[in-house]
Amino acid sequence: MKKKFFTDRRIELILRFWSAGAVYLFIGWGTGLGQGSWIDFIFILGTIMAIFEMLVVNPLIRRMLNVKRTTNYLATTIGKKVLNRLGHIFKTILIMAIVATIYIVINQIAAILFNLSKETVAVTGEPILFGLFYLIVYKLLEAIGQNLKKKTSDVKE
Repeated sequence: MKKKFFTDRRIELILRFWSAGAVYLFIGWGTGLGQGSWIDFIFILGTIMAIFEMLVVNPLIRRMLNVKRTTNYLATTIGKKVLNRLGHIFKTILIMAIVATIYIVINQIAAILFNLSKETVAVTGEPILFGLFYLIVYKLLEAIGQNLKKKTSDVKE
């Protein structure tokens, strides 16, 4: 029997990669939002990405693929829902800050290796590389969170 290449996990990765690149393309290149400073840009891009994930990407993944919710959303209180949403926004802003740091480190290393001035930007932000960095950091934080949950549940037992 032939194995499927496009498993649910791979489709989820492709959707998250594409959505991160698309949001970066439309916000980072298409608008002037957050152009005042890096902090503004990270905050605005992270907030918009979190809202896009909560309203479009996550529901699409849950309905299209065999992915179940970890909690019963209808049985959750409004306060818990608000905290979950705010936590997701905070997590996405953190991911954007880490991705921005990755770009800064890459550019500093390139400046050292190729004797460029410190102001030279060797690797600019573009949707494909940004989507890849976003996906790597997203999955890394997700794995760390699952390990922490597992360790805390092991301690309680």
